[in-house]
Amino acid sequence: SDVVFLGVDKGRRNDLNSIEKEFISLGLKTTFHIVDDNWNDKNYTGDKKPISYEKYLEMLSRSKAILDFVQVGQSGLTLRPFESIFLNKKLITNDTELIKQDFYNPENVFILGYNSIENLKKFIESPFIPVKEDIKNKYDVINWLDRFFK
Repeated sequence: SDVVFLGVDKGRRNDLNSIEKEFISLGLKTTFHIVDDNWNDKNYTGDKKPISYEKYLEMLSRSKAILDFVQVGQSGLTLRPFESIFLNKKLITNDTELIKQDFYNPENVFILGYNSIENLKKFIESPFIPVKEDIKNKYDVINWLDRFFK
């Protein structure tokens, strides 16, 4: 697919469904897996349960871009931007704070509501520009933990 989203509903389902419809109208192939909020309830009978991280990474390996859709009022980065830079995948997000990050590159990050949606397909079809190694190393788990505990 062109774009993958995996996440729990958290009140975003309607927005995510609208985004997926818009992506499809642009001619993009999507894989959206929206997990029900109550998936962990003892009596849950729905079919939208979490999938393993291994399966998610497999889905990403066959895609061109990751959708990172943060909730209103959410602060801090999700894992999606880091998956993007380490897996060399385009990132589509509604998080305008990414512009301030050292790994931000408009060739790799498309910001919904900021960038023109008419350019999304062209954005996805353009090549990913690898993030500089010194920046990637900054976000490597070992280096991050080292900085965290200093």
